[in-house]
Amino acid sequence: YRLLRIVSNILDITKVDSGFYKLYMNNYDIVSFTEDTVMSILHHAEKKGLKIIFDTEVEEHLVAFDLQSMERVLLNLLSNAIKFTKAGGSIFVNLSLDEEKKKVYIDVRDTGIGISEENINSIFDRFIQVNKSTIRDSEGTGIGLSIVKKLMNLMGGDCLVESTLQVGTTFRVVLKDEVLLDAPEIDSEKDFY
Repeated sequence: YRLLRIVSNILDITKVDSGFYKLYMNNYDIVSFTEDTVMSILHHAEKKGLKIIFDTEVEEHLVAFDLQSMERVLLNLLSNAIKFTKAGGSIFVNLSLDEEKKKVYIDVRDTGIGISEENINSIFDRFIQVNKSTIRDSEGTGIGLSIVKKLMNLMGGDCLVESTLQVGTTFRVVLKDEVLLDAPEIDSEKDFY
């Protein structure tokens, strides 16, 4: 399963780089989407002894994004937060709107190990792993955050990071607060998954 995921990530990042990655943009409720995604990993986080808290400024808000890509972005950031936060720690997911800048923000903040200042600028580079020691608690390929950044850029958004070593990390997903006027109808009763 791990090998399949690595191959899939490499293929997708190659597609993005060569312009062959296809987005299927549509209008979705970003609030319920984010909440559903957070709830989908709740059991996994609790099993590791972590607390997850989701908060939002609004109850519902339509915005255009690619469902699969956005799910991948959020799951990747949540997975990293779980991976690098010790038992007893917390993960906070906060959704907010900036009406002036026409942006939607999703902040994924953890109380984990953090990222050192010298590594913060290369965190989105491909195959970069901040913790390279042979005794680290978690394994990864260093591809996930690179895909996150590229997918957000493809959707006209971004992913930013702030971190303090031994205090925690905040990844901010930035989406354009726009809807597609000619979007096909979506069955709102259908679950995202």
